[in-house]
Amino acid sequence: MKKPSSPTTGVLPPSSPSDGITPAYDCIEDIIYELWDYCMELEDEYHKTGNHSVLCQFAITIMAVQYLEDILLSMEGVDVFGFYF
Repeated sequence: MKKPSSPTTGVLPPSSPSDGITPAYDCIEDIIYELWDYCMELEDEYHKTGNHSVLCQFAITIMAVQYLEDILLSMEGVDVFGFYF
């Protein structure tokens, strides 16, 4: 895989106070923490029910957490591609 020439952009677009829209999150860490909490709920539900669709939701949410953590590390200047490859 070819290393990107520039870091990826974040998932939260900049907003101005004048547009009347209040962001749901202050920082990317808040999104990650909320997703981790959701993962814990899904894990508990799976252990109680054994439902395969809950397991799939858990796996997809974990991948979203990993993606957002990679973005956070990239924003902090960590070479994520060099770390994995």
